[in-house]
Amino acid sequence: MKNLNYLIVFSLVLFSSTLHAQSLFKLGPTFMAAYSDMHATVSPAAGIEVSYEVGIHEKFSANFAIMGMYGHNRLEEDKIPYVQHDYHLGGQIEVRYHFKERYKGNYVGIGMDQRLLTAVNFFPPIPNEEDAGTLEDWETSVGVSYGAYFETKKGKRLNPYVYAGVDPRAFGGNTINEYPAFLRFGLNYGLN
Repeated sequence: MKNLNYLIVFSLVLFSSTLHAQSLFKLGPTFMAAYSDMHATVSPAAGIEVSYEVGIHEKFSANFAIMGMYGHNRLEEDKIPYVQHDYHLGGQIEVRYHFKERYKGNYVGIGMDQRLLTAVNFFPPIPNEEDAGTLEDWETSVGVSYGAYFETKKGKRLNPYVYAGVDPRAFGGNTINEYPAFLRFGLNYGLN
């Protein structure tokens, strides 16, 4: 009987979401400025984002994004300059509240993201060595966003946004991420 109750609740939620469902497939550039505790620097990165947003209620939507970014950081240790190359590949899940109507006007969101960071030349170069070390690590963050939708003359939608993320473990002083805080912004183009 308990499983039947779960099935009924799940079916009602699914049914109510399909009544309000309106989806939007988006594509666009994304940019990130990430703070590194280890190097005490801000590292820029740029890339592309592909996202799918689906309506879950009259003023609520869920956004699922995949992004790939590249950035580099000029560092120096013991007066030896070197360049760290960062490759970010990740995804983000976010719930958004639209102030007016879904996909029209401004919205705020809350979500989480996870990125695979591959940092080439993570450590300072060692004389007469080719490889200075590579760090590969999963970075998890929670964050908030603010954005808007503007309709073009052709009926498509532009979606500028800003997303601020932080490693949730940073509040206890136990940050694990190479970049425990970041600011990401972009401009997506709705394809449907």
